[in-house]
Amino acid sequence: MILHYFKNKQKKNEQLADLIYIDLINNLKSIYKYKNQPQNFDLVFEITTILIFSIFYLSKNENNKYIKDTNQKIINLFTQDLHHSLFEMGIGDMKIGKYVRKYIKKFYFRLSKLDNIFLSNDIDEFDKYLKKFNISLNNTIFTDVEAFFLFLDLYKDRIKKTFFIMNID
Repeated sequence: MILHYFKNKQKKNEQLADLIYIDLINNLKSIYKYKNQPQNFDLVFEITTILIFSIFYLSKNENNKYIKDTNQKIINLFTQDLHHSLFEMGIGDMKIGKYVRKYIKKFYFRLSKLDNIFLSNDIDEFDKYLKKFNISLNNTIFTDVEAFFLFLDLYKDRIKKTFFIMNID
């Protein structure tokens, strides 16, 4: 009887992680112009990193175990998606682990950089960050960094509502 209760909570975390990750992918598709530009894996990776960071930044100060578990499940989905994308690009089975580790290291490095930028809420610093990692917003629907920064604020609000709608206390 008690085990059933824990399985329900775990299932709820997985559903929430799936819901948030699907929303993230849909937002990524709306940001990036797939029809006009050839797909650029690095640009998609960088924007995905920023969107995932915004989810983590939102729940950074939460001590709720279920939110932390949901964030871990989002990382697991991201890693699986990364593995699948690299495999589709033609990376062989023998080298794919090396490439996934390389991108995961990049991901965590960028999280620390973005944390400092978001804490200071500095648009100029964010612009420098984007230029440093060769992110060109010309390939996206945004014309400038301020519009992208505003989108991230709205995206964080939507994720916050999703956390509360699923009510994982």
